[in-house]
Amino acid sequence: MVRQKLVVFGGTGACGAPFVSVALERGHEVRAVVRNVEKARRLLGEAEHLEVVRGDPTAADVVRDAIAGRDAVVTALASFHRPHTTMSEFTKHTIAAAPPGLRFLTYSLAGVTAQGDRGSKAIQATMGVFSPGKFGPAIQDHKRAIAMLEASELDYTLFQTATMTASSVRGTVQSGPAAECGRTRLWNRLNTRDAAHVCLDALARSDLRELHMRYR
Repeated sequence: MVRQKLVVFGGTGACGAPFVSVALERGHEVRAVVRNVEKARRLLGEAEHLEVVRGDPTAADVVRDAIAGRDAVVTALASFHRPHTTMSEFTKHTIAAAPPGLRFLTYSLAGVTAQGDRGSKAIQATMGVFSPGKFGPAIQDHKRAIAMLEASELDYTLFQTATMTASSVRGTVQSGPAAECGRTRLWNRLNTRDAAHVCLDALARSDLRELHMRYR
């Protein structure tokens, strides 16, 4: 596999940290933009091809400088904290500053979107009602970010997550367009490292606009 220069936002989270680890194991160069450098060092350690940068993902200059010279930008951000605009602000700045050829991978989305089944959508709606201070506004902000990507010229991939877990999950990972992979369900559990491998494979493709994953 050709080594890629990646910049990862949200690389200290439960999904982002395994992604960074797998990317480094596969020989990619990773620039991790984090708010807490000390936490990043504890979680990610030291590696030859790892660069840790302190920065606010909602600041236009931070995003512009971080994505410069990169082949792909990966976001494992969430919008759980007020004002619940992290993902949309980050996406807006990335679209504005993206150099030609930049790939964009959203690796961590709150809940399921149009590809989910009725049960998953009902659960998502319930989460919004019963968690108006966290999950509800976070889900709405991630949907705003998706709308921005769909209206942009950016070469993006949406990783439609179900539930990612650090524990082992038995089964075979299926990936591809929704028509081939089936619906994303909140009760389909995905191992974080397996998910990272499939997403990194997707970054090497030039014709994949959306990536849907589940275990069978």
